[in-house]
Amino acid sequence: MGIFYKILAGVMVTVVLCVFLAKNNKDYATMIVLAASCMIIISAISYLQPVIDFVMRIKRKADLDSDALNIILQAVGVGVLTEIIGMICCDAGFAALDKVIKFVSSVVVLWLSIPLFEVLLELLETILGNI
Repeated sequence: MGIFYKILAGVMVTVVLCVFLAKNNKDYATMIVLAASCMIIISAISYLQPVIDFVMRIKRKADLDSDALNIILQAVGVGVLTEIIGMICCDAGFAALDKVIKFVSSVVVLWLSIPLFEVLLELLETILGNI
C-alpha cells in the first residue's frame, strides 16, 4: 500500500502544479499531466505481479490452454491501455480521438478473440455432431 499512497501524493502535487500552470500555459500543464501519468503507470506495474501470479496459478489448476490465457490477458491489456490513453486524450481536449481509440480497441479485441471463437465453434460442432 505504500506505493499507492505515494502515487496519490504524486497525483495531488501534479494537480496543484497544473492548476497554477493552466492559468498561464495550458500546454505545459498537459505535458506535466502526461509525464505524471506515465510515472504513475510505471509505479502501478508493481501491483500487477501478484495478479499475474494468481492467474498463472488458476491456469495450472484448471489446466487452461496458455494460448487462450494469453489472448484474454492481451484483451485486458488493450482495454486498460485504451482507457488510460482515452482519458489523456479527453483531458487534452481531444474527445473525438478518445472515441476513435475506443472503437479501434474494440476491433482489436475482436481480432484477438478469433482463435477463441474458432475453438468455441469446433466445440459446438462436436457437441451438435454427437446429437
